[in-house]
Amino acid sequence: MIRQGFHIAILSFFTLFYSCGQHNSTNNGNEIDSVSYKKDSLISMSDTSQKMDDSVTDSAKYIQDLEKEAETLQGIIVSNKAIIPGAHRYMDQNDKTSKMVNSDWLSIYLENGQYKLGKQDLAIQEKGEDPCSGMDVEYIDTKISSLLLVNIKNLAPHKLDTLALKDQVIQPNSPLKFQWKNQNYELVATGRTFTEAYERSNEWYTLTIYKNGKKIRTLIIQNDYNDTLTSILLISDLDNDQIPDFIISSPRDYEEERILIFISSDPKIYEAQRVFDC
Repeated sequence: MIRQGFHIAILSFFTLFYSCGQHNSTNNGNEIDSVSYKKDSLISMSDTSQKMDDSVTDSAKYIQDLEKEAETLQGIIVSNKAIIPGAHRYMDQNDKTSKMVNSDWLSIYLENGQYKLGKQDLAIQEKGEDPCSGMDVEYIDTKISSLLLVNIKNLAPHKLDTLALKDQVIQPNSPLKFQWKNQNYELVATGRTFTEAYERSNEWYTLTIYKNGKKIRTLIIQNDYNDTLTSILLISDLDNDQIPDFIISSPRDYEEERILIFISSDPKIYEAQRVFDC
């Protein structure tokens, strides 16, 4: 359902603009070259209008081009290395989320006012049939309630330094400036503005991190929002390299929980997701 919503948003965008200019983007490690935006679109548009072709083939190709460009700018998403604690549906025993977890996994949790990354014993319970989907449900949690369970290379147990946030939602024209280990950082948003209404929108939203005025990485580039928004859950140093890492909530639908993990020493994006549509 969520994937379908993404395609509907892209096709709506395609109906408005068919012709597009091209630009080059280069990914050198975690550095992303700047991209020109016009009217909050992902690709800058040419001034010359072209006759729209409504064929399914051309529409599908256009969607693939946008998805490929977004992946190039944001990075490769890995979806089997992080779990959100809570209820998870499954179709059969081999489909269980808990099958992924073992003693190597770490928990990100809050204890006595201090965030920590460490090992915890799992608490897994069968919850029977989900009345909405008809699928079986298991509940995954830990002894001390966790924000996330992760199995990411180069992460080791330690206490986490974290940045106190006054505002978790970064709006365009309202960057978040902060210091970390005597270095100046800035989170800058472009594109759509999130309101309290959380209305459905296919406007693009981007979130980029700068260090000492230099663009480091595009964290979020997303245009699929159904009564949802993008917010910062945690700024910390997960890999203990003295550079801040980011845990961001960015669901595409109000019946989805989706968290993305960005680690400074790793170009990949780690995604954790729970779907509870009815």
